[in-house]
Amino acid sequence: MHLGLAICKTPSLIIFKWNDYNVKDFDGMLATLEARLPNTFKKIISVSKSREITSVEIPAAPAVTPPPAENTPSPYAAQQPKPHKTSPVVITLRVAGAAVGGIGFIGGLVVNYTDVQNALNKYDAAQNPQQVKEAKEGIKSKITLRNTMYTIAGVGLCGFTVTLFF
Repeated sequence: MHLGLAICKTPSLIIFKWNDYNVKDFDGMLATLEARLPNTFKKIISVSKSREITSVEIPAAPAVTPPPAENTPSPYAAQQPKPHKTSPVVITLRVAGAAVGGIGFIGGLVVNYTDVQNALNKYDAAQNPQQVKEAKEGIKSKITLRNTMYTIAGVGLCGFTVTLFF
């Protein structure tokens, strides 16, 4: 049998640690504690008895019958979602905004990858100053067209987004 006692003293706490490997359950631990430290055992038992819960019977509450139901709405009726029918004007604006946004975006992509690229190729192939000047003007006009298409797409998609709230 290995029996060891370790005491750790702190300002407000004394901890006892028993290493008795022959103790198999809680009752055996209490018996060992009572045999070796009777004063400590009495202190532990007195503290545990002061914490015991006594059972108290609670009388049953009398049955309460609810008052008869009236035709008053529930207090939560105002919080219920109400069916909302979208007006035809809003639907029309939504579809138009989406269409303008899509057409503007696709148009901007087409102008960027065809017309602007062709104008840049003309600038690279220019042989004299007159051709360079014409190519620069072509590039500028194609880029302006592309940017206009992207602006139209942005305005159309903003219109579509705004109509989602109505």
